[in-house]
Amino acid sequence: MKFLLVLLMLFSSAIPADPIARLVLVGQGEMNWMLWKLYDIRLYSADGGYAKNSVPVALSITYARDIKATRLVQSTVDEWQRLSIDYRPQWVQQLEQIWPSVKAGDTIDFVVDAEQGNQFYWNKKLIGEIDDTSFSEAFLSIWLSANSRQPGLRKLLTGDDNV
Repeated sequence: MKFLLVLLMLFSSAIPADPIARLVLVGQGEMNWMLWKLYDIRLYSADGGYAKNSVPVALSITYARDIKATRLVQSTVDEWQRLSIDYRPQWVQQLEQIWPSVKAGDTIDFVVDAEQGNQFYWNKKLIGEIDDTSFSEAFLSIWLSANSRQPGLRKLLTGDDNV
């Protein structure tokens, strides 16, 4: 019996944990560009409610199309510029190193946690982190700020009627 318990412990530690399994879904929606669906997106928090700067929080994006990593990074920078966010050049360099090109069905999770910081997961595998407390607000602002490009999507994610 002890042998089985040891095997079970070894096996369970070898399986990567879902980074958002302990969180509760706040809201979800999809991002479309013209006639094309780009991705499904979900927002998670500890209690299923959204409050700015509250952690833990996670954003999960499941892509509907193949997108090159360079395009993902450039779209992020474009949104930061549109929102007048004072982003740091090193963030862009780090994203270029962290993010893979995605294929339809791939998921990138962004998890913000007081103990572990800002982490990115690709298909539930940790791929990198950005150790800067102001990064999380800048990144989440793309979807969650009052000036989000898609106010309807923001409302679906946060449940906030004041869009």
